[in-house]
Amino acid sequence: YRKGFASEMMSHLAQAADSHGITLELIAAPPPHMRRQDPTLPDKDELAQFYAKHGFVTTKSNYAQVYMQRGPR
Repeated sequence: YRKGFASEMMSHLAQAADSHGITLELIAAPPPHMRRQDPTLPDKDELAQFYAKHGFVTTKSNYAQVYMQRGPR
């Protein structure tokens, strides 16, 4: 974790989506079973901050999830 691999992957994904005019959507939430096994995993808010750095905006949220979207640039 926190070695830049996810940021690198997200940059490539965003570039590909932009070049094809694709809107990306996601739900920022760690899988509950994985979070129970490893409480050091990022929570929904930390995940949402990560995705926001890559151009995603929050469309709605609840106590367990953040729905996000990124339009093509």
